[in-house]
Amino acid sequence: MTSDRYFTIATLPLIKQRQVIVKKPIMEYEFISRKDRKRYIEFAQQAWLLGLHEDGYIRDQLQSIWIWGDSANDHICVGRFDFIVARADGAIVGIILHENKVSVIDTYVIPSWRRRGIASGMVEALRYYVGDSKVLCGWTGTSGDAWRSYYESNFILHLDQMAPMELVEQYGDKETATAAFFKSLKLKLSAAYRKHKSGK
Repeated sequence: MTSDRYFTIATLPLIKQRQVIVKKPIMEYEFISRKDRKRYIEFAQQAWLLGLHEDGYIRDQLQSIWIWGDSANDHICVGRFDFIVARADGAIVGIILHENKVSVIDTYVIPSWRRRGIASGMVEALRYYVGDSKVLCGWTGTSGDAWRSYYESNFILHLDQMAPMELVEQYGDKETATAAFFKSLKLKLSAAYRKHKSGK
């Protein structure tokens, strides 16, 4: 019923809302070594078929390991990597491809599982398995700020940086200056990580 100043609103019966309890998934991290050749190749095939990659480096390496893994003569890609696999309640939600000799990593997390600490958990697991004496490195690529934030919060050196011009002038050539620049960055990052780990 309405008038110039008032109107009535039909009232609905009170509906008791159901309480929804969100259960945190059980997270597990598996290290798959290149030394366990059979498991290593099987996982590369599984990850490639499941699409646990974005177009680019991880996809190409997974495919190479799968195709060339059983070759009598090792393909150049086969023996270079290890994997960290993240599982939530048993389902694979992310992987890290770790190039062991140079400690360069590539990370992939399924989009619906991003920003939940999965990538950071994999980095922690990787350091547990391979040790933390070497500084982990990675490329930020075209993703920009998101990758930089991930790397900085996990003490990972992002490699797409350029040596300052004054350093190039000091050393006389770009290659030597770049090597010195990254050596300095690794020392600083290593010290920062040790300080963080000790809790000081």
